[in-house]
Amino acid sequence: MLLFALVVLPATWYYSKKNGWFAESKRSFISDVEKTVKQKTKNDIVAGVVVLAMLLSIIILIEMGII
Repeated sequence: MLLFALVVLPATWYYSKKNGWFAESKRSFISDVEKTVKQKTKNDIVAGVVVLAMLLSIIILIEMGII
């Protein structure tokens, strides 16, 4: 999980931004976000899980001394 957070995610973001995929997909991402807001009950649970996972990964990074 640590390898994924520190290596794979930034590398994927850099590759997609460098190749122009990131710029082209912004509009569809914004419309997807608007659709997500409309489906509130299900997506509140998903958002809570994502935030919890991010907080746990930050705590793990702090305890390992990386941050």
